[in-house]
Amino acid sequence: MPVQRGISYDSERVQTSGDYDATAELAMRRVEIEGKINLLETTAKLCMPQCTEYLIKGVTTDGIRIEDLIAQGMPYSRNTYLLIRQKFYHLLSKKI
Repeated sequence: MPVQRGISYDSERVQTSGDYDATAELAMRRVEIEGKINLLETTAKLCMPQCTEYLIKGVTTDGIRIEDLIAQGMPYSRNTYLLIRQKFYHLLSKKI
């Protein structure tokens, strides 16, 4: 007679704690991320009010170069952008 096996659940795959609320956990994480986004946007507006989107894109996008931002229409030179980005990181570090 073949051995029948059912699905076995161990403690690593199933959490049965009554205290865990996935919906509340997700909501708290979303609020945390929203706060971080707001902090990033308000700090970027202080440094580069006319072209905030370029600064945000420059500090949040992996692999983007200053030349790419200039090609996309950013009106600042490389040196000016670097000074603005330095000011951004300085202000951001003070707010954190």
